[in-house]
Amino acid sequence: MLEVIEKFNDVDIKYMFKPGNRDVEHLIIIFSGYGGSSLFTYDFAGKSLEDIPCSILWIKDDFEGVPCFYLCKERKFFIEETVYKFIEHKMNLLSLNKDKVTLLGASEGGFASLYFGIKYKFKNIIASAPIIDLGTFLNIDSHVVSRNGMYSKETDDNTIFFNELLYSLISTNDIFNLHINIVFSNCDEHQSFDKVNPLLDSKCKNFSSICVNSNLVTKHNEITRYSVPIIKMLLLHSIYEFHTKKSSVVGKISSHFNFEKNKEIIDGFQNRSDYFEAYFEKFLYSKNNLQMQFVFVNRILGSFKDIHLLLTSPKAKYTFKLRKIGSLNVNMKYYKYFYTDLDNCCYELDKPININTLTPSLYKMHIVVSDGQTERNVPIVSSNPINTILNKEVSVIGKLISERETFRTMLLVSPVLSCFEPDFFELSKTKVTNDSIYFLGNFVRYGLICDLWQDLDFYMVFENSSKEIVETIRIGKGNNPSLLSLFNGNNLNSKCSFLPIANKNLKLGTDFKLKDGLYTVYISMINETSLFSHKIFSLTIKDGIIIKESEYCGKRNPDIKPDLDKNSIDELLRINQDSVATEIIKYINNLESTLPINFYKYTKIRDFLYKTNQLSLLDYLNFNLRKILNNDILEELK
Repeated sequence: MLEVIEKFNDVDIKYMFKPGNRDVEHLIIIFSGYGGSSLFTYDFAGKSLEDIPCSILWIKDDFEGVPCFYLCKERKFFIEETVYKFIEHKMNLLSLNKDKVTLLGASEGGFASLYFGIKYKFKNIIASAPIIDLGTFLNIDSHVVSRNGMYSKETDDNTIFFNELLYSLISTNDIFNLHINIVFSNCDEHQSFDKVNPLLDSKCKNFSSICVNSNLVTKHNEITRYSVPIIKMLLLHSIYEFHTKKSSVVGKISSHFNFEKNKEIIDGFQNRSDYFEAYFEKFLYSKNNLQMQFVFVNRILGSFKDIHLLLTSPKAKYTFKLRKIGSLNVNMKYYKYFYTDLDNCCYELDKPININTLTPSLYKMHIVVSDGQTERNVPIVSSNPINTILNKEVSVIGKLISERETFRTMLLVSPVLSCFEPDFFELSKTKVTNDSIYFLGNFVRYGLICDLWQDLDFYMVFENSSKEIVETIRIGKGNNPSLLSLFNGNNLNSKCSFLPIANKNLKLGTDFKLKDGLYTVYISMINETSLFSHKIFSLTIKDGIIIKESEYCGKRNPDIKPDLDKNSIDELLRINQDSVATEIIKYINNLESTLPINFYKYTKIRDFLYKTNQLSLLDYLNFNLRKILNNDILEELK
C-alpha cells in the first residue's frame, strides 16, 4: 500500500486505503498513535490485519508536521471538522452508513476513536490503551511538538480543557446503543481507567472493558502489541455484526456466541509447577573460542546471586560464569512456554570457552543458579534441533548437539583421530596426481544409527612424520544402497559413503596446504557420541609435488573380541534382576534366532542402555550383533 496525500477543505490529509473483498460491506478506520522512532506512524499496517476481509482506511495524524490528535491548531478545531468530512466522503464512495463503520486506534489513536465515535455516533468503537486525560498526556516533555501546535499559550486552562474533552462528550451524548470496547491494563503508566470505565458502563448498554493482566505486559506501549488477537476478534464481531442482545446473537453468520460485558484477559500459566527452565538461544565460534547465549527463566521471580554454565561428562566437569546481557526480544518466541517477564532473562558466557582446553568427551549442559543458600541445576534444552560442527581445528573437533526426543543440548569435544577402527572400510576409487587427490569409499561401524544426514561427518586428516596433525579437511558423504542390507527396516538410510565435497579433486595449496615432508593420511568418521579413524595411504610432498608412497589397507572381516567374558555376563545377570534388564538380556541372547533384525526394537534398546549408562550391557549387545553380521551379511558386502 502507498501513502496518498489528498487536499481536503484546504488541509492535506495523508492516508492509506485497502479495499475489501468477498461480500463484506464494512469499513475500518484506523487512527494512528505516536511512532516508535517517529512522531507519525500507521498502526496495524503490517501483517496483523491482512486477513481482515473488509475495507480499511488508515489516516495519519500528520498535519503540517504536527501530531495534533486529529483535533486542532491553537485550539481551533478545523482539523477535527476536516477529518470528519473526509471520513464521510469515503463512506459515501463505499455507500456505507455509520452502522457499517468501526473506528479503531491505540494510545493517541484510541483517544481519537473514542472522540470521533462518541461525538459523531459511529456504531462500533475499539480503543486499545487509549489516552483519556489528554491534557496531562500533552504535558509530558516528549510531546512538546503536539503541545505547541494544539495550543499556543502554556496555561493551566489548557490542561483542564483537554482533560475534560472525553468526559464531557460521554456525559452529554446519547451513546446508549453504540458498541464501545476498551482494551486496557492496570499497569498503564499514562492512564487510569477507574473513572472513565464506570462512566461508559453507565451510559452505554454495549460497553465492554477488557483488562489485560499479563506479566508480559508491564507498560503502556506493550498493551496493544500483546492484544492484537483480542482486537482482531473484536473487529470480526463488528464487521460480521456479532452483537449480543440479551442471550442471543443476531448476525450474518449464525452463532450462539455471547460476549461478556466485562472481561479480564490473564495468562494461562499461573499454576505451572516447573519454576525454572533454561533454553539454548545461539552461539558464535571463532578462533578456538565458543561463545553461547541462553534464556534462563525463573518463574518464582526471586533473586539469586550466582548463575553458571555447567559442563559434565564421565571424564570431566567444568563450570563457567555467565553474565546478564538483557533482552534479546524473546518474549513472543518463548511466551508459549513461560509465565514470566522475560526482559532480563538472557545470559552469555562471561568469557568464551576455548574447546582445546577441554578434555575430549561428550558434555551435558546445565544452568546452575544459587541464592547463597540453595543451588538449582537446570538442564539446557533447545527449541529447535541442533547438530552443528564447530569450525574445525587442526586436532580437535567440536560439535553442538540436541537430543532428538528431549532436545537437551550437549557439547562433544573429540580429537580428530581416534584409536577406534571401522568394522568395514574400502576405497572404491582413488586417484593421486602431482597436485591433487580424489577418492570414493565406504566407512561402516556396526550399530551406529545414521538415518539423518547430520548423524555422520567425515574428515581427511594429515599427520606428519612427528605424529603431529597438520591439516584437517571436512569431506562429503553419500548413500550406498548396498549397505542397507546391514539391517532390516525402513528407518535406516545408509550414509556411510565418503567423497570430496562437490565431488571434486582436492587441490594442494588450495583445499589443503602442506609443506615438504612425509605424511600419513586418515579418514575419520564422527557421529553424535563417537569418532572412528582408518589410515588410507602415505604420501610425500617434495618441491610442492605429491608423491604417493603406499596403498591403503582395507578392512573387510574384522576380528572382534567380546568386551565381556562369560563370568562377567553371569555377574551382570545377578546384579540386574529387574524385568527390563532381564528382557533385554533375553533379547540379546536370542538375536540369532530372531533374524531378520528388528531395527526399530534394536535402536530402542540401544538408546535405553546408553541413556541409563548401562555400558557393559551395551557392549554385550553390540558384540552379539557383530557376530551375526559377520557370519550372515558380510559376504554380500564383499
